[in-house]
Amino acid sequence: ALSAGFNLHLRLSRGSLSVTNFLFPWIYHSLAVVPEHGPKRVEQLYGGGETTFELQLKAFAEAVRGVAPFPTTSADAVANMELIDEIYEASQLGKRPSRMRA
Repeated sequence: ALSAGFNLHLRLSRGSLSVTNFLFPWIYHSLAVVPEHGPKRVEQLYGGGETTFELQLKAFAEAVRGVAPFPTTSADAVANMELIDEIYEASQLGKRPSRMRA
C-alpha cells in the first residue's frame, strides 16, 4: 500500500517490510524489516546527500570512462521485468501489454 507520504508497506509470507520515503531517500528514509519470527530491524544509510539520479549518473560515467564496471547487466534488466510481471500477476491486473513493434 502506498500513502501520500511516499511510504510502502509490504506484507510477505514470512514477515513484513516498511519503506519510509522511498522517493526522496536522501532527505530521510528508513527500512523496517519485521520477520515473522525474530526481532524487528530498522536500517538507514545516508551518504553525502546525493540524489538517486546523481548516483546513477556517476556510476554510468565511471563505467563509460572505464573506471568501474557497469553496475548492472542486461540479465538484471530481464530479471527486473520478470519481477514486475509477477507483481502485476499477483495484483490480478495481468501483465501489461507489450509496446514492441513488429
